[in-house]
Amino acid sequence: MSDATTLLKEFLGNIRDPEKASALFAEDGAFEMPFFVSLGLPDRFEGPEGVKGLITTVLEYYPDFEFKDEDITVLIETPDEVFAEYVVHATAAATGRLATTCSWVASSQRTVRSR
Repeated sequence: MSDATTLLKEFLGNIRDPEKASALFAEDGAFEMPFFVSLGLPDRFEGPEGVKGLITTVLEYYPDFEFKDEDITVLIETPDEVFAEYVVHATAAATGRLATTCSWVASSQRTVRSR
């Protein structure tokens, strides 16, 4: 089993491959996006299939969505948990407009939470 930082970086590094990124999640693992509730979307995606669906949807809306190593900063890490912030630059498929987001992610061996 990998430590939380390695798992997080592997997940972020494979975000353009929904199958590979979602395979890092156990059946009882989850990806949480609490702000999705304000958009009328679910805020929790469970297991590999739920996470794969989330990533697939994000890539449909933002085809060039990706995380670059230089835009990921790990702020706190232990073997079991990591807290990082990141910047994403992605173009919206519907409008062609560049969307830049700065957010944070907390990850444990079971759950990734993004805000």
